[in-house]
Amino acid sequence: MAKLQVQYISSCSSGLQHSKNAEAPVSLSPPSLVFSPLIVRKRSAPQIVTLTNVGNAVLTLTGFTAAGDFVQHNNCPALLNPGTSCAISIIFVPSAYGSRTGTVSISDNAGGSPQSIVLSGTGVDFAVAAAPESATILRGQSLNFTIDVTSLGDAFGAPVALSCSGLPSHSTCKLSPASVTPGAGGAASILTLSTENSTPTGTFEVCITGNSGVLSHTTQVKLTVNKH
Repeated sequence: MAKLQVQYISSCSSGLQHSKNAEAPVSLSPPSLVFSPLIVRKRSAPQIVTLTNVGNAVLTLTGFTAAGDFVQHNNCPALLNPGTSCAISIIFVPSAYGSRTGTVSISDNAGGSPQSIVLSGTGVDFAVAAAPESATILRGQSLNFTIDVTSLGDAFGAPVALSCSGLPSHSTCKLSPASVTPGAGGAASILTLSTENSTPTGTFEVCITGNSGVLSHTTQVKLTVNKH
């Protein structure tokens, strides 16, 4: 009686390949982006990353997700044929000053999914401070304060308009200059507070506000008015 022989073939030695290609079929060029310093809440010019299907099968794209202070738009189809490309447009919109990082993740049927584009940029803002922070004045006299406007994150290259509020009645304020651009080294304005003989006595919180576009920052000085 003939014996039944069963031959077992191991996929480890036969060279059989499974569902994923040996080489990842997705190329991102460039794989990372660095955006120039940008004023907080402004929108950058778009930068483009090209996604290419370098495999030999159709690439199924199922989602694009931006994280951090970045926005993405793309013209990628759901099915990307071998050897074809699409464009991912990425915009930087910093929400705060300093270093900002994020990613755009691409979900698909390729090995290593999701793929990520690494993103970074710097948000730029400004701060307003007064020196001295408090002072005493006699009615009918004037007093000067230095208002410093400094950059945060990187050089703030836009003009900052300065104004004051919270003055006691029968008093005035003058800022010279009324607008400064802090740049890399900061800038200063001289605040002159002037009172009259009819200015009421007491302690007042005078606000100095800097405005630049949608950004607004305030500092205070404590002004005490006394009689002669």
